[in-house]
Amino acid sequence: NETYKLNLTESENYETLGGLIVSHTEEIPATDEVVQIDNFQFTIKEVSNTKIDLVELKILEKD
Repeated sequence: NETYKLNLTESENYETLGGLIVSHTEEIPATDEVVQIDNFQFTIKEVSNTKIDLVELKILEKD
């Protein structure tokens, strides 16, 4: 958010982009899973047992 000025949802429940995604899905997504939050589409590229290591972000057009 601070670096890229994306206006992602912030919460006291997480501090990272991976934390946002896990908070939304309520689990660690699988590799290549696609998660949409608002107008952001996240493709999960790398995960470990405890966290998301790498995601690809696509900003979708707002309706």
